[in-house]
Amino acid sequence: MRRAKIAAIGLACIALAACVLLASSNPTKAEGDIDGLLKAYDSKDPLEKQYARIHADLIETGISAANRAIVGKKQTPLYCPPSNLVLTGDQVLDMLRREVQKIPPLGTVATDLGILVVLERTFACNH
Repeated sequence: MRRAKIAAIGLACIALAACVLLASSNPTKAEGDIDGLLKAYDSKDPLEKQYARIHADLIETGISAANRAIVGKKQTPLYCPPSNLVLTGDQVLDMLRREVQKIPPLGTVATDLGILVVLERTFACNH
């Protein structure tokens, strides 16, 4: 029981630290479109790079949660990832970069929509 409480406190501290980092960063550089997010990720500024990682990770986590809820309601999922897949911000950014190289106009798409498109293309469902 004590270990579970310590783990929960640790997770809460990590979440709080992420929120503080996001609040203290300049969101205009990484928010907006995929090109802006990749530019922030490529920045020599470690805070910009970390912001891009966290931003991509949080968006993917939200989309993933929505997808699981859709599946739980027995509706058609947005995308079909392997059941044991847990993506990191770095992996999401790599997927974005590869898709933008294939389809350059994707770079001008809003970050959240761009991540959804990449997840749908990468983990297409075979209905």
